[in-house]
Amino acid sequence: MKLFILAFLAQLVLVHAHYNFNTLIHEGVTFAHWQYLRKWHTSKGFFTGDDDLLPIYMRGGSGSAPPGREKGQINTIDMRCNVNATNAPETLEVTAGDSIGFKVAYNIGHVGPMMAYMARVPEGKKAIEWDGDGKVWFKVYEDFPSWSPATSFTTWPNTGATEVHFTIPPTVPSGEYLFKVEHLALHVAYLPGGEGPQFFITCAQLKVGGGGDGKPGPLVEMPGAYDLTDPIFNVSLDTTTEESLPREPYYHRTPGPAVWKA
Repeated sequence: MKLFILAFLAQLVLVHAHYNFNTLIHEGVTFAHWQYLRKWHTSKGFFTGDDDLLPIYMRGGSGSAPPGREKGQINTIDMRCNVNATNAPETLEVTAGDSIGFKVAYNIGHVGPMMAYMARVPEGKKAIEWDGDGKVWFKVYEDFPSWSPATSFTTWPNTGATEVHFTIPPTVPSGEYLFKVEHLALHVAYLPGGEGPQFFITCAQLKVGGGGDGKPGPLVEMPGAYDLTDPIFNVSLDTTTEESLPREPYYHRTPGPAVWKA
């Protein structure tokens, strides 16, 4: 898969601490706010107009997490499509190989990997009614950082992005799917007793036509895809210099399963 990012230089310095993915783009067509997307809200925190920008907290710890999630959310169903995600009333028809994108409100303001997952809706069900349960999720995208000699910072290609774009695997079988965009923010992951890394998640509902005979995998459950002891969850990369930069695992993998080689 390819990821195309629109990030304006002016916004690289005017990044926002919290953000979300609230508008779907398909083959260059931008849809209405939250159309075809599962709108979510924490009922606590960080709103701008009609949007909630609060992340999912892996460990909790400081009281910033939504009520009932103070001890962490990585082992809850919030990891599927976010907190209190409401099924969208519509499902977008697409073709395997199409481009799918998300607008970012306002831009990606923390360093960390961008990932994308798909989950096929079981036979006899529709995306508008399915909750993403079971060992059905497979990863279709991940990105990796680079070290900048000019700034001595480690950055990902998604940093500062105002849009992110992915490609639906051309050999994915036809059917209805959830498509999840997931950004993992690592800026406070290292703090002892803190909230840990933060997840920014949104799901789209898609009906894929013109698919192939691929066999997506490895398949994982949400929750259950991530190991709390994974070292990628425990180091901050905001100010890591080249000399002390850990070469593993950040440059070669992301948390969870490997990307499906469609």
